[in-house]
Amino acid sequence: MKKITTLFVLLVSLCQLNAQQIHWITFIDTTDKDVDALGVDHGVGQMDKNIRQILYGHWINTINAALAPKGYKSDIKDYYGERTTPENCKLVVENLQTKPEDIIVFYYVGHGARSINDPSQYPQMLLAQNNEKKCIPLEWVHNVLKSKPSRLVITIGMCCNVYDEVLSAKQGVAFSPNSGRAYAEINEVANIQKLFLENKGDIIISSSDKGQPSWGGEFKEIGEIDFFTYCLIANFGEEVMKSPEPSWDNLLANVQNDVNDLTLELSKRPKSKITEQIPIYDVNVEETDQPVFPDINDKEEEITTDPDKIEFLNDITNVLDLIISTRRMGADRIESAEFLKKYFADNAEIKIVGQDRDVVVDKETPESFFGRISFTKRLLKVIAVDIEVNNAGKIQTMKVKEHYLKSK
Repeated sequence: MKKITTLFVLLVSLCQLNAQQIHWITFIDTTDKDVDALGVDHGVGQMDKNIRQILYGHWINTINAALAPKGYKSDIKDYYGERTTPENCKLVVENLQTKPEDIIVFYYVGHGARSINDPSQYPQMLLAQNNEKKCIPLEWVHNVLKSKPSRLVITIGMCCNVYDEVLSAKQGVAFSPNSGRAYAEINEVANIQKLFLENKGDIIISSSDKGQPSWGGEFKEIGEIDFFTYCLIANFGEEVMKSPEPSWDNLLANVQNDVNDLTLELSKRPKSKITEQIPIYDVNVEETDQPVFPDINDKEEEITTDPDKIEFLNDITNVLDLIISTRRMGADRIESAEFLKKYFADNAEIKIVGQDRDVVVDKETPESFFGRISFTKRLLKVIAVDIEVNNAGKIQTMKVKEHYLKSK
């Protein structure tokens, strides 16, 4: 018995060691404020809160769902608000642990600038602070990440790339570290897998060229968002829905053209402050075969037969119906979300299971989950399929299955 137990533990350990991941590192500065006399916040921080919801709801979770059948688990490191600091950025980038078939995606949304002496064409990230000595070069992040074992590294900086005479040129970090839609449609899945699993190498992207600011505005139905992220998500959808052979070069060329066309058009309007913006990028990838792994995904637990638990899950699903209902006012949806959120533990976790597979394709905090579903207009149904309660009577873990409207 002892030998069998030892062997079992060894096999489990090997599976864990071989489990491949897609690592998401997002730093989104939602702290920037510009409050008027009435107390209304017009700062880009408000826009960035919306960008964060759209980025996860319309891009990150979609990619996670498409890669899950290939054995990829998502590792989300989501930094926003007061956690958007240079110290945290340096710490997470340098200490990220990866394996040869892993995928790494870094996405920064916030303020940026460049020194007049910068050797890099890519900007420095301010990361929610104003000490120029602590600014971190986007290219430094990219170089550190691509030095780690991986299949594909993508580094994106959505920030201004304007010249700042006060900013000093940097090639590294000059300070001490002490100073979560989980659904992809059938015709999307194969092309997303091609983009991420049939390319090996690295990609770095800046939302604007040297000397240029990055702009944003309001779009019907989704609200305020920066032009680069909007064009990236829109073109990504086009690339994976329609292209027989999707490519990063084609995708990013379309993003570049669309951002440039959009800003040029808006710059011609009377009293417009918007100027030309051209995203820049370097794609260094080569085509390769998709990796093949044993199916080591954790299966969903059997459906409960406990009548009390079933009733509890039905009650939660009914509240979720209120949160996602597009027939209700936005404030009412948010109020229902806040009502349900107070029943969750501080460190609770919400697991989203796949549409057609009993595997967990994404994990979110209650704050991220409820913020996302009270915003989207594409959800038809969110079903609570399992739940765990801690000793204090708070919900510790909840599994849900999401059903979306089909894209037109």
